[in-house]
Amino acid sequence: MEHVKRFQNGTVVVWYPIKSGRDTTEFVARMKMVGVTKLLACEVLLRDPEREPERLNGSGLLILNPPYLLKDDLDAYAKWLAGALGDGRRWGAKGRCWWVTPDVYKKWEGSNVPSDTV
Repeated sequence: MEHVKRFQNGTVVVWYPIKSGRDTTEFVARMKMVGVTKLLACEVLLRDPEREPERLNGSGLLILNPPYLLKDDLDAYAKWLAGALGDGRRWGAKGRCWWVTPDVYKKWEGSNVPSDTV
């Protein structure tokens, strides 16, 4: 990813579709290998991706070098959006944000890494 090397201090936002849960996990893991030290992921799942993997079941954002307090704000928005748009009758929609690079969380927040980090 050439632009990551060129703009090391810039914020880059990558949108990705969520069809199956496996695809998302692999994508986030590959992005982590690029070497970015501040990497935040935020996902909204409207339906269970394992139930109908051919459908667009949600979407995510991968944010390289995010602003300091963005995680908490996006986490609240993701949960709200999942509740507002999700198919709650058959499956509970989910929204969450987590540090893909949990060492940043320790540095910025000065506490233990939360259990929802990758």
